[in-house]
Amino acid sequence: MSEPHKRPLLPRAVYLKILARNFALALGIVAFSLGTDTGGSGRVPAACNGVIGLKPTVGLVSSRGLLYNSRILDCIPVFAKGTSDAYEVLELIAGYDALDPFSRPDAGRIDLAAKAAVVKTLATPRQDQLRFFGDEASARAFQANLGRLVELGFSLVEIDFAPFEEAGRLVFQSAMVAERLCDYGNVISERPETIHPAVRAAIEPGMAYSAKDAFQVLYELKRLQRITSARLKDFAALVVPTIPTIFSIDEMLAEPMSRNTIMGTYTYFVNPLDLCAVSVPGVQREDGLPSALSFVGAAGEDGTLRTFAHCFERPSLK
Repeated sequence: MSEPHKRPLLPRAVYLKILARNFALALGIVAFSLGTDTGGSGRVPAACNGVIGLKPTVGLVSSRGLLYNSRILDCIPVFAKGTSDAYEVLELIAGYDALDPFSRPDAGRIDLAAKAAVVKTLATPRQDQLRFFGDEASARAFQANLGRLVELGFSLVEIDFAPFEEAGRLVFQSAMVAERLCDYGNVISERPETIHPAVRAAIEPGMAYSAKDAFQVLYELKRLQRITSARLKDFAALVVPTIPTIFSIDEMLAEPMSRNTIMGTYTYFVNPLDLCAVSVPGVQREDGLPSALSFVGAAGEDGTLRTFAHCFERPSLK
C-alpha cells in the first residue's frame, strides 16, 4: 500500500476541495487550477462557481502520479476564469507520456488550436428528456443559453439522449465501481476507520461484483459507444446543461450519494464514451446563481470545443 493511502479519505462526492479551489479562482486569488475528473469533477464545481471547466480528451494529459478514482476514466481538467487561459494551460500540459500507460499515443498530434471555420450545427437533448429536478430557474437559464447560441448563428437539433444517460449510469452504478478496489481495497479491509462513510458507501458496492459482471459492463459500454458515436456523427458537438441544479454544501453533506448523482446527470457519460468537454458560464439565473452549459465533442476535438467555448463566452465574436 502506497504512503498516500494512509491518510483519511475525504468524500469526493461532495467536491469540497475542488469547490474551494474554484472559489479561489472565481475571486481572482489564483489564475488557474488543476483537478481530477472521473464523472464531472472538472465541470460541476466550475459551473457552480461561474468559471471555465475544461475536461480534455482522456489521455491527452498525463495522469502519472495521480491518486486515482478510476485509472480507466480519470483525466486532469483545467479550471480558469476564461477560455483563453484554460486552453493556454492545456497546451502547456498536454502531450504523450511514455511512462504513463494510459497516455494517448497521439496526444502530441491532437490539434488544440481554435478553428477559423467550424460547422455550427449542434445536437442537444430532446426537450422531454431534459431534467432539472424541480429547479425551474435552471431550466429557464438553459433555454436562455440555447437562445444565445441561436443568436450566434448555431443550429440546434434535438436527439435522443437516452443512450448517453445509460453510459453515465455505468460509471457509478455498475461493475465499473469494482475498479476502485485496485487502489482502495486494502484500505477497506485493513483500515476501514480511515474512510469517510460517503466514500465507503461508494467503494464497497464494488465488492459484490464478479469478473463476469465486469466483462458484461465492458461489452455494454462498447455497444453504447457505437450508438452514441452514430448519433453525433452529423454534428460538430453536443450541448447540454453542465448541471441540472445547484445544491448548497450543507445539502450535499446531508445526502452526498443521491445528490452527487443528480449533479452528474449531464457529465457522467463523457469519459466512458471517450468524449471531451468544456463547461462555460452562461446567463445569470433569475435567482442570482450562475448557469453553465457544456460543449461535448469526440475524442481529439478539443480544438473545436475551444472555438465554441470562446464564441459563447464572447457573444460579439460571430
